[in-house]
Parts: sequence; C-alpha cells; structure tokens
Amino acid sequence: MTDIQQQALNYQCAEDTFKGRIILVTGAGAGIGRSAALALAAHGATVILLGRTQEKLEAVYENQSRGWPGARAGAGESNGRSPGRFSGTGRAF
Repeated sequence: MTDIQQQALNYQCAEDTFKGRIILVTGAGAGIGRSAALALAAHGATVILLGRTQEKLEAVYENQSRGWPGARAGAGESNGRSPGRFSGTGRAF
C-alpha cells in the first residue's frame, strides 16, 4: 500500500465540515444512502431524506434526531416514477 492510500484510509474530516450545507440524500432509507445521510448529519449538514418507503425514512430520522436535539421534522417519499412530486413533505435533520 502506498503512503497516499494509507492517508486516504486514515482520513477523518472535521465535525463541522458540512456545517451550513443543505444536502439531499436519495435512497436514505437503507444501505449507502442511509449511511451517507447519517455521516453527513454527524458532520454538520442539514440532510433532506428522500426514498421510496416512508417508514424507513422515519426510522433513519428518529435514529438521527436522538443525537441532535435541534433536528427538524420528517421525510419525503418518492415512487421514482414522478420526478419532482413527493407524497410527503421533505424532512431534514
């Protein structure tokens, strides 16, 4: 492994790296999208959750908001067939 590869593996960004940023995460209910949403929020971002299953989005939001008392409401649901049309309101934390 090269030195640059080792540095990349050990990289840790500052807790406020994304402070003041608003980031929309698609597929936020599970997998990589869920992990990305939680990591971005942990580093200061306001994250808008978007996915196909309201219940999964709510679970991610509830999980995250316990650690952030100032978290803001809800989750947006999209069926993937109607770009720009959401059945719920966007939720951010």
